[in-house]
Amino acid sequence: MQAHVEFFASKEAAENGNNIPGLGWTTMTFDKKPKIGDEVELDFSAYLKQNKWFSKLPTSPFTITDIFQIDHEIPTKIYVYYSGDDGIDLKTIKDNN
Repeated sequence: MQAHVEFFASKEAAENGNNIPGLGWTTMTFDKKPKIGDEVELDFSAYLKQNKWFSKLPTSPFTITDIFQIDHEIPTKIYVYYSGDDGIDLKTIKDNN
């Protein structure tokens, strides 16, 4: 299953993703259908040329907060936030690169 995955600076931002813009997004394939609450590893490879700062981001763990079916080229839109407990701040990484 292919999905458009938008990532957010915090759980609260991801839960309010329709009102708060994400930090970025990627397109990736999932082997099995993801569910809300699943931890996933993001694949930023499709957009590293356009967004060099993606190479500085951790790839996991990201937790899914919302899954939307949309009539679009890509069938699913997923909101996630970085759920690691290591103090990494995605917004700071984006702002500094």
